[in-house]
Amino acid sequence: MEESVNHTFSYQALFRAAAPLAVVDSDLGLLQVNPAFSAMFEVPAEAMVGTSLLDCVVESDHGEVREACRGLAANPGAEPEPITFRFRNVHGKLRYVRAFLRRLPESAANLLTLIDVTKEKYFEYQLKKRLRETQQQHQALDSTLKAVQHAKQEWERIIDCVDGMVILTDNWGHIKRCSKSLKTQLGLDYKELLGQPFDKLFADFELIPRQDGESYDLFNPKTQHWYHVKTFLFMEQDETASGAVITVNDFTEMKRLNQDLTGKGAELEKAYEELKATQSQILHQEKMACVGQLAAGVAHEINNPMGFIISNLSTLEKYIERFSAYIQDLDGALANFPCDELAALSSRRKELKIDFVCADSVDLIRESLEGADRVKNIVQNLKGFSRVDSAQCCSTDINECLESTISIIWNEIKYKATLERDYGKLPLLTCYPQQLNQVFLNLLVNAAQAIPEQGVIRVETRCEQGDIRVKISDTGGGIPPEVLSRIFEPFFTTKEIGKGTGLGLSISFEIVQKHGGEILVDSRPGEGTTFTLRLPLQGVENSFADGVSM
Repeated sequence: MEESVNHTFSYQALFRAAAPLAVVDSDLGLLQVNPAFSAMFEVPAEAMVGTSLLDCVVESDHGEVREACRGLAANPGAEPEPITFRFRNVHGKLRYVRAFLRRLPESAANLLTLIDVTKEKYFEYQLKKRLRETQQQHQALDSTLKAVQHAKQEWERIIDCVDGMVILTDNWGHIKRCSKSLKTQLGLDYKELLGQPFDKLFADFELIPRQDGESYDLFNPKTQHWYHVKTFLFMEQDETASGAVITVNDFTEMKRLNQDLTGKGAELEKAYEELKATQSQILHQEKMACVGQLAAGVAHEINNPMGFIISNLSTLEKYIERFSAYIQDLDGALANFPCDELAALSSRRKELKIDFVCADSVDLIRESLEGADRVKNIVQNLKGFSRVDSAQCCSTDINECLESTISIIWNEIKYKATLERDYGKLPLLTCYPQQLNQVFLNLLVNAAQAIPEQGVIRVETRCEQGDIRVKISDTGGGIPPEVLSRIFEPFFTTKEIGKGTGLGLSISFEIVQKHGGEILVDSRPGEGTTFTLRLPLQGVENSFADGVSM
């Protein structure tokens, strides 16, 4: 008897002290629960006995719990498989538990053991979330790396196609990148070139370079070759230099021709410089042609919808007029209505603001039509400026060319200057209008950029002594006398690095010159600058179209 009591006492003590345990029948009814079990559900033990476990389990998990109970009933001696389900306590708090269901020996009841795995599930969710984020970041980095590698390969292929040698060095003159032509010229592999001092390699090649940021010529007595070397500082976004780009071009043949032609060396040097300038001008002009084609395409696409917008607004204006006339007729007819009904209609009319709507609709449509007309004019000016359909020589109104150009760059001017126009009556001029538009564009942009804060830009046209004269003046800072004679030289600019190519005035000078005209400049420091274009009325010959075609 004492042994039985001790056994019962030990079982009850173990039951009460253990992790959450419960004794359930075959239908998951709770027969007995220990304190840990009732604490997990936050319900007193006596209140839980006699209820069903499924009362607390989330409904979507009922099927899995029942299936486990049926499986245990069918195979009482089988090793139990853990199941995971969710329940909500009396306060609605959701928790995850892992449950083990075992058949009690010599009994129809089952022992249910619960383990709280809420934190485990939370950490598992966080881990999966972080894994997904890491995978996404990895994919993004992988895509970026592939794009960088592709861009690097493209640039390497482009540099390798250049005839001259191209070298990228760090701040200490060590080679970081180079073109294939340098490898071929020095007879070294890339591994032997990368990381080596640029000056040492060239000294071994019997060339003594200097990295002063300027262009200079070197002679190799061993090979009897001449090389033109130019150094460009490689600037970072914070305006600090992180290295240099060095180009080396073999111009031996040009040098020999120059030396062989006695007395004509200076002419060949000049021709060489003009050739380089012409090449840059052609590239610039091709870019302008692309911009012109793009502008014409945009103008065409905008012009079509603007046509039916204006048409619809005009029709709507007529409809509003009809509605207003009809309302007036209704006002006359309503005069014979009973007073109480008339007062109600009048009150409703005031509530809906019918009079205001009719009056304001007319103003809104009028303003919309004015805005649509302005857009249409801008589109026409844009199309006129591009003049893709006028690549050939044709008769042109210079005043119209100026207006289309001003419309295109108005945003550049309106914040800096007041624009004054003084157009004279001009005959049509036979010319290449797109090229003259480029001249006007360059001069007007320069005038706006010459004004530091606020000033005046004046455009004047006249027909005098068989010429059309166009004057573009500004009240900017003027041009210093010491550089005035050089402003039409290719690549000469007084602007900061990165803000000017030095080709605008050079290209303008050439276009006007090939039209048989000239550009005159009058500038006073602190007062402003005036450019005067003289274009002969006899026009221009078609034969020069290939020289400056756009």
